[in-house]
Amino acid sequence: MGYSTYYDGYLEFNRPLMEEEVAHLSRILDVQLSDVLTEEDREGAPDGGRAGWIDIAPYEAPHSKNVIGITHNNAEKTYYFPEQVAFVQWWMNRKFPDLKLNGQLLAQGEDIGDVWWLVAKDGEISTLDVELADREKIQKEARARAFEDLMNAVDAKTKDPQKIMRDWASDVLVFLPKVIRELQ
Repeated sequence: MGYSTYYDGYLEFNRPLMEEEVAHLSRILDVQLSDVLTEEDREGAPDGGRAGWIDIAPYEAPHSKNVIGITHNNAEKTYYFPEQVAFVQWWMNRKFPDLKLNGQLLAQGEDIGDVWWLVAKDGEISTLDVELADREKIQKEARARAFEDLMNAVDAKTKDPQKIMRDWASDVLVFLPKVIRELQ
């Protein structure tokens, strides 16, 4: 059994992608890389192109069909996501060297307080831990919200308090970015 991490946000290319660039990107998304990459494709790839599944989806600009970046595809139990993003950056630069990812994704592990940033700056991919003091504040606020939600479920005489907890867990990334932004 694996460990789920949830991601919020997207990384944006320095310009919207053209049709040919979207097709090139789509070739490696949501597939097992070993099924689509040739030995030539793997040459020079980060980790030799062994990233496995690429749990990344194209990100479209709001109110348009223009692909402007990438985001997590909401797959359960994603492994090595920073390496996947680095692979996508490398893959795109092989054919389109001017494309660079920028931005940040907030990552939340299954444990409250397992929070970090995936950061892209001019195509360089890195991770950044949320400071311990911030993590403790996030944990405290998340526990308070979980308790409040549970009490509301009990007050409503729901037959399924576990559903309330599942619903809370699924929208925790809506709550955490607000807290993180307040801390910045």
